[in-house]
Amino acid sequence: MEYSQSPAALAELVGYLNDWSAEHPRLKKVFLGWLKRVLLPNRFPGVKLDEINDLHEVKDMLAERVKNWTEEWKMQGLQQGLEQGREIGLEQGLEIGLEQGLEQGLEQGLEQGRERTRTQIAQKMLSQELSDELILELTEISAEALENLKQHQ
Repeated sequence: MEYSQSPAALAELVGYLNDWSAEHPRLKKVFLGWLKRVLLPNRFPGVKLDEINDLHEVKDMLAERVKNWTEEWKMQGLQQGLEQGREIGLEQGLEIGLEQGLEQGLEQGLEQGRERTRTQIAQKMLSQELSDELILELTEISAEALENLKQHQ
């Protein structure tokens, strides 16, 4: 009984035990006590066993509940699977988002640094009184940016 593979198999074994022990009421009572106090609470936690007074009732209860337990176990498994899937998806999403954010931030930072450098070079060229055409060609800043630099000098 302890090694039965499923609740249905356990119900079948309890049925055989009930039939076999029909001539031995004391033995039947001992088996019932063992089932209620040891085997069933460990195999099926949360099931109320106090009202069961006979092996036949154990068999009926097991047979009746097999379907319900199987559905509950499936739902619990599904719920656990969904939770694990969410956790894994969240972790992967965070990793991907972090990588993309770092890449974009790095690229933006580099571009801002290049733009700042061009602007500084253009300011130095203006202070040297070089032509606008030469400044625009060498620094690749926009004509509008050059005009702004001239106004803020």
